[in-house]
Amino acid sequence: MEIQFVRTKSDDSRFLDMCKVLNSSQEQALPTWTELGKSSTDNLDKFKDVVLGLIGEKVVASAGIKYLDGMPTMGRVIVDPNFRGQGIGEKLCLEIENIAKEKGHKKTRLIVGEYLKPARVMYEKLGYVEISREQTHGENFDITMEKVLV
Repeated sequence: MEIQFVRTKSDDSRFLDMCKVLNSSQEQALPTWTELGKSSTDNLDKFKDVVLGLIGEKVVASAGIKYLDGMPTMGRVIVDPNFRGQGIGEKLCLEIENIAKEKGHKKTRLIVGEYLKPARVMYEKLGYVEISREQTHGENFDITMEKVLV
């Protein structure tokens, strides 16, 4: 099965549907996720560009890019649980990085929960390095990672 990536905007209903998948994963990884008032469907309008990964007509992955203080910041990186472990997440991140490069940016960032170890490992493999961490809820931290784009 060949994956195709398509660019779209944050108001694409398929992006919202994938963010709902992320909510489910977040709740499993951090049971207090919804108790803290968190939702992966909040503030989707801040994502200026979105990439969807399709196998046939089925959306199996998505990610967006927003700009925080002018810095492109990748977020809502989601791969359908049935398609994880196939390198789709890595390819998806590279597509997002291409958008940042096309717009003339030399770096990109992302914020990942400390409890999302598989995601952090993937980001490190792609060349992202931790630049800060912030305690967000209880003993959990959000880690900001950055990559110099080549």
